[in-house]
Amino acid sequence: MVATLAASGCSSLPADAPITAVDYRACLVLEDDENRPGLNETSTYAVNQAVVTYGVKKTISTSTPQKLATAVKKLVKSECRVMIVVGSAFTTSLAPAVASNPETNFLLITDAKFDTFTGTDIQNLAVHRIDLYEAGLLAGNLAASLSEANEISAVCANTMNENYLQGLRAGAAEFDLSAETSTTISTEFILQSGSDVLLPFGCLDELPTDTIGFRIPFIIIGFGRDLYLNKNLAESVRSRIHSTLIPQIGAKILEVIASDLENDFIGGLVGSTVGTFGTGGIALGDEHEIPWDTTQERLAGLASKYEVSLN
Repeated sequence: MVATLAASGCSSLPADAPITAVDYRACLVLEDDENRPGLNETSTYAVNQAVVTYGVKKTISTSTPQKLATAVKKLVKSECRVMIVVGSAFTTSLAPAVASNPETNFLLITDAKFDTFTGTDIQNLAVHRIDLYEAGLLAGNLAASLSEANEISAVCANTMNENYLQGLRAGAAEFDLSAETSTTISTEFILQSGSDVLLPFGCLDELPTDTIGFRIPFIIIGFGRDLYLNKNLAESVRSRIHSTLIPQIGAKILEVIASDLENDFIGGLVGSTVGTFGTGGIALGDEHEIPWDTTQERLAGLASKYEVSLN
């Protein structure tokens, strides 16, 4: 049940759960704001859930790739048992830090290939990579199928991962091929577009604060924790959220912490995974009226055409 709740991103953290404290500290290292939509917010939520579920202590800190070695050294001194490092920017700088701290276990959460891992089998490091190309593939295909204007908008395009954006284009093109339509993907400021499906990634500040004055009715497909749970969005906007592609980071983090508590951390190539729709590493939020029989079948078929590896 714990893994299910973390995976869905649809539960609230219990405020008064009975907790038996344990002598264990999990440390989370981020490059920027812990509330940034996507990998940061889902990782932060999972670590907070580990605190209320397992009774562990936590430290959440930010760093840069250039300062990662110093940050890790400081956290190791604070007796971090596992170090969860989030972001592809840390890929190059992480391997030396892992090698320098063989008694500390590391989990890298990334959205990029970890080529440093090729040809090695570092036992105190596991990698969980979310395949953003496939996430974009599914989002683009779903968005194109929902757009009556045949125009979808990549909100926050200046922060959008290029792999995700390429996936959006490929997914929309795949739908167009089967439906004989022609979908345009706009990366311009959304209020100037005719898009009726908005796809935010990495930020929410370009979403309309309300629906008044927007050129046409729209729906939203998000990425990260379920957007419908975001209380900062106006109700008029939240009511337009169709679904969210949810990376299943929470289940992986809880699995790693639980196994480490039992002194059974599994690192190296065996403990490393790629999160895709096909492997259950990416889920689609289903709070709203989605025709699941047809949608799931179509997206599963699309995902099966695309295969990924860790590197």
